[in-house]
Amino acid sequence: MGSAVCQIQGPATSYSCGMASNFVISDYGGDVNDTICPGVRITYTNGDLCPALQTNRSTVLDIGCSVNNTGTVTSVTEGDACDYAAQMLAGAACGYIPGTSVTPSVSYSPIPTNSTDASPSSSGGVDSWVWWTLGAVGIVLLVVVIAGAGFFVYKKKRSTYDSLGDYDD
Repeated sequence: MGSAVCQIQGPATSYSCGMASNFVISDYGGDVNDTICPGVRITYTNGDLCPALQTNRSTVLDIGCSVNNTGTVTSVTEGDACDYAAQMLAGAACGYIPGTSVTPSVSYSPIPTNSTDASPSSSGGVDSWVWWTLGAVGIVLLVVVIAGAGFFVYKKKRSTYDSLGDYDD
């Protein structure tokens, strides 16, 4: 369990050739390639015990950069007894290429580029939030005018009742 590399010998026998929890990442040492970023080396240790040498199995995995490759093992060899070396090619090993840089740019387009824009524009090119704001302000003004008219009518009727006579005496 937790094996990063396995050796399968027959239908019922397998050996751990290095644990996923015991690894070291170092400079690439595999097949030479013509890319600026060659790849990475991962060394897995502390696999199953090798009875021939009374040491634990280990594996060196060199993953070379190959831009259009999704991951292909090109060779596996056994050096000393129970020490393994594997060569793999993968685009993921290419990483960042030194000497290049990413420069972000910002551009403005007054015309929406797609119809699924999060804030669709209404006719005339004005964003919908502007119309919502104007509508809300209009409703508030309408309520204030109605309340003011109601208050004016209330005061007018009250002053009419006061002019009929003084009932405080």
